[in-house]
Amino acid sequence: GRKVRAGYNSFADEYPELALLWSDKNDKKPTEVISTSAYSCLWICPTCGEEYHAEVRDMASGVASCPVCSGR
Repeated sequence: GRKVRAGYNSFADEYPELALLWSDKNDKKPTEVISTSAYSCLWICPTCGEEYHAEVRDMASGVASCPVCSGR
């Protein structure tokens, strides 16, 4: 159970390039979750612009990807 400390260990601090893909439609900000969080939120694909759901920890580990671009 790690606690989020914005400016230190938030998802946005650890993965600033992925935090740019965070949708404004989410009820939390990338500075309010840690990279190992199971929080499922919306992401914006940089290739096709579609939004898709994925857990924060899956994005951080590289497991999640855009279902449109990956043909799912």
